[in-house]
Amino acid sequence: MEGTIAEDTEPLMTAVVEEEVRLRSTARSIDDAVKSKYLRDNSPEAKLGRRRRMIRAAFAEFMCTLIFFTMVFSVIAHGTVSGWNEYDLTYAVALVSGFQATSVIYTFSSASGAHFNCNISFALWLTGRLSNRRCVVYIAVQLLASVVAMGLVAGMFHGDLQTLYDACSLVPTDNVRIAKVFATEFITTFILTYVAFTVAFLDAESEKKHSMSFKGISDSKGLTVYASTPQSKAGFAPLAIGLVVFSLAMVGGSSGPAFNQNRMFGPAVFSGKWAYFYVYYAADLCGAASASLIAHNLHLLGLEQEESMRSSAAALASACNLRRQSNDGSTSDLEKSYIMSGITKS
Repeated sequence: MEGTIAEDTEPLMTAVVEEEVRLRSTARSIDDAVKSKYLRDNSPEAKLGRRRRMIRAAFAEFMCTLIFFTMVFSVIAHGTVSGWNEYDLTYAVALVSGFQATSVIYTFSSASGAHFNCNISFALWLTGRLSNRRCVVYIAVQLLASVVAMGLVAGMFHGDLQTLYDACSLVPTDNVRIAKVFATEFITTFILTYVAFTVAFLDAESEKKHSMSFKGISDSKGLTVYASTPQSKAGFAPLAIGLVVFSLAMVGGSSGPAFNQNRMFGPAVFSGKWAYFYVYYAADLCGAASASLIAHNLHLLGLEQEESMRSSAAALASACNLRRQSNDGSTSDLEKSYIMSGITKS
């Protein structure tokens, strides 16, 4: 019996190995072709195309940040003019921040990534996911959008403008230790960056890398596989980030909190309140760097083995398809068990 099984599976496993080698070779060829054409092509047409994509992304990032902070600053200004109490104003700002974060990410993520946060851009640059030039451009347009947003709000509301500028500014209360401000900003920025990396950027990469493997498995006739995949998770990333932004905006703490330099920059330009700005800036960058490096390195742990298992499962499914086509068109129970075993291990 055992000898019969070994004889039956030997051709199948040989086909699996050959198919896996072919898939890996194809993947390397595609990567090399993409890098050669789009990263090393210095023709005038290629340079013009890259320049246009950069302008499109920079404008999208500017509009994303402008829309987000115009709404946030408007709510603060409206609450100040209307005399809302502190709790109602905090709750309203948190709700608007969460809703706007979700909407602008859905709207602009395909154009620029919808960072609207210097910390996210810095974290992506730190982990090699954003070029030097694009990182500088993104941060510059984000800060500019924060200033423009504050200017738009100043033109929308009546009354003492200095009062509105002061209301939108983030300044620690009196007698607050700098360490407390740093801790609040570090923790809130760490949480936001870690969630954004996990549900958005890392899963988006996994979706690109494994899309061929998932397609190979899902196309196997006679098999229906339901799983929580990067494709399904990444679609809910804007909602997850929006909920985290809402929760963090309700935290308060000793610093506000800001967890975004753009939240402070525009109001500070108009109000002139730059107290502790260096503390906010340093704490946010440290929190973003820590979260991104941890998430990035955890993502890399076992990634090669995971990719190998997924590739093996895809190759096994493809080999079964070839064998089924060459035989009677049916999938044996043994082949199904091998396929499901490869899927489960991955």
